[in-house]
Amino acid sequence: MIGDYNKELIAQQEYRDLILADKVLRKHCHVPEVYPSVSSKRILTTKFVPGLPIDSAIHYSQDIRNAIARTVLIVTIRELFEWRFIQSDPNYANFLYDHPSLTINMIDFGAARKYDKSFVDGYMRLVWAAANKDKGTILEVSKTLGFLTGDETQEFTDVHVNAGLIVGEPFLYPGSFDFGNSKLTHRLSSYGSTFVKYRLTPPPTEAYSLHRKLGGAFLLCIKLKANIPCRDILEKTFMAYKFD
Repeated sequence: MIGDYNKELIAQQEYRDLILADKVLRKHCHVPEVYPSVSSKRILTTKFVPGLPIDSAIHYSQDIRNAIARTVLIVTIRELFEWRFIQSDPNYANFLYDHPSLTINMIDFGAARKYDKSFVDGYMRLVWAAANKDKGTILEVSKTLGFLTGDETQEFTDVHVNAGLIVGEPFLYPGSFDFGNSKLTHRLSSYGSTFVKYRLTPPPTEAYSLHRKLGGAFLLCIKLKANIPCRDILEKTFMAYKFD
């Protein structure tokens, strides 16, 4: 693995420690050890881990696919709101599913990054508002974070809120959410032309990778046709969250 060795070494070791410290995730996820003695400034040497890109698990049973999808969603929520440290490239090849051990092996931390708590505080409020169909808070927090200026057209504002509500759907109810039949991506993409035409300000820089991370988890759940409960994952994190 060739790249910024020092940065990736630190990131992979830190992420490995976070997984090992989590009594739930360490049963199902693994980050391979790094071998500094046989690495260099441009080459990072890690332990070999088995597995296939995680989207290939589509061939397994519904129960297996559900377990994989729920684990990835738990990891994503931990990254976004508890660790504030994410593997920002949600490429399926960075998550290797090893069926014999029922383990998700996580590799390639060259794009890992951290986020200021002040922004994550707002992002937590935004996602929680979307999960509860709280349109007023979505608008308020969107302005605070810089997604909106307050001078947008009503059409754009409505689309922005509606897109947020779609993202919040998996977390809306305690029961299982059927990603395979949700058409989340199709409904979100239908707003694309309105966003391009009427947007007055680009989203805050931090939002791109956070959106991509959460979106990547959803896309995997859709790919695996997962039917899983999601609200409890976000709700537990929100109830324990300490806002500044």
